[in-house]
Parts: sequence; structure tokens; C-alpha cells
Amino acid sequence: MLTTADQMLDYLQPLTALDPPEKDIMNQAPDLTIEEARKLQRGLMRRRIEKGDKMLGYKAGRTNRRILKAANWTGPAPMVGTLLHSLLRKETDLIVLDPGVVTLLEPEVAVVLKRDLVGPGLSNHEVLAAVEGYIPAFEIAVVPPGFVAGNVSTQHLIATHKTSGGVVLGSTMHSPYGIDLRTEGVTLTVDGNVHGTGTAVEVYGNPLTVVARLADSLAQDGEYLRAGEIIWTGTICPPASMTPGGMSPENLAAMAVYGSEAFEGHPHYARADFSRLGSVSLHFAPV
Repeated sequence: MLTTADQMLDYLQPLTALDPPEKDIMNQAPDLTIEEARKLQRGLMRRRIEKGDKMLGYKAGRTNRRILKAANWTGPAPMVGTLLHSLLRKETDLIVLDPGVVTLLEPEVAVVLKRDLVGPGLSNHEVLAAVEGYIPAFEIAVVPPGFVAGNVSTQHLIATHKTSGGVVLGSTMHSPYGIDLRTEGVTLTVDGNVHGTGTAVEVYGNPLTVVARLADSLAQDGEYLRAGEIIWTGTICPPASMTPGGMSPENLAAMAVYGSEAFEGHPHYARADFSRLGSVSLHFAPV
């Protein structure tokens, strides 16, 4: 059994979202709390930065009200993930997919900060005053094996969030002034077919509220959001599954939970068009 933070970090460091449920940290540290898992995530990212990676910002998971209800999620919301530069992809990149792995594509509003934000208790107006701009964005999310069946602990999800998948930024950044993010709409298409639509009010009522809640979470560990960091605020509409290969029972179950659908063949192009922020797109290919 693992008893110290360093032992747990040593154990977590080589793991990815593709590891089986047997690798869950709770099998090695059954008394680990949610708060301790959050600190492990920060420690894990610090280790990666010490090895040459760079801080990019944060992502918020479990922020879409429709998806939370469908998934019957009872863990912390939003769930904070630390983002490093190694996860940043370009729109021109060809994203290679792992066969049989549930890979979801989520259209989001990314918020760029021009000033530090120190929680807790920030209002949306205080957040807005610290915003440099908004960018249309994607998150490429890998669903861990065993997650849908309930075989992955919340502590493990938090401690390893986000160590796999990727994030993408569109090519334009818009001033936040004059834009009410609650009314920002998105249309997500896959191979030219409309997959889903949504409005950012589904994201915790307002993506700016998500940023404030992230600041609250960081404040619990004496941390804060820094100028220049970018915040992915959560998917606006049900994500698209870019999963190649046959639809296994687990793949189909995951898509049902997230409100996604199974595409025939290998999806190879996805695009999100926002009502005012522009667009972001990606090409995919099977292994």
C-alpha cells in the first residue's frame, strides 16, 4: 500500500487514461480523499513541469447541466484539470485515434486571462475584468476504460485530470466586451453532418461562473489563476464520439451517457461554428 504523497506520485506518473481500472489509485491508497487527490494532481503536473513541460492553464469538467443530469454525476463539479503545453494541438494537426478507445470531441469557450484572479468568492464581473478575450476551442477527451461501468474512482479521475487527450484553440480571439457568453451558440458538425447544437448557458449557467469556481478550487490549496493562463470552460453541447473501430458495448454505453452517437466508419473532420467567436476545426485518422 502507498502511504505518502511521493509514493503516490511515483505510482501515478507513468499512468494514462488508457490504463485498466486495476491501476486505480484507490487500489493502492484506499483512504485517499477528494482533497488529497486534488493535491496529487497539482503535484503530478509540477513534476512534469520540472521535466520541461510548461503550464498552459486549466480545464473544467462536469459543467454541462444536460450531461451532468444524463450521467448522474455525484462527484465534484466543476472538476478541475491542469493543462500543460504538451496537450496543446494545432488545427492543422492530424489527430490519430486509438481503435476501441472512446474519444470525445467537446466544443468549448476558452477564456484567456490578462490579470491574476485570486479566489474564493469572485463575482462574474470580477472575472470579466480580468479577461483578455474568448477563443473557440475543442477538448479531445479520452474516456478511461471502466469509467462508464463505475470501475474508476472519482479520486483517480481527479488525480490524473488531465494527463491524456488534448486541447485545441481556434485562430481568433475576441474581446469579451459586448458579448454575453450565456447566449453564445455552437453548431458541431462531423464530416459535414450536424452532430449537435447548444448554448453556453448550459455551461454552469455562464462560462464566467466556471472560471470563478476554478479560482475557488485553487484557493483551497493556496493557488490562484495567473495572467496569461487559458481556461477551457466545458462542453457547450453533447460531445461527438470520434471513436474508430467496432462499437463495443462499453463504447456504446459511453456514447449514450454523454448524449453522443456512433458514426459509421472513421470520422475524419470535425468543426465547431460559434455564433460570434468564429470556428475551430480538426482532422482525425484511425491508427
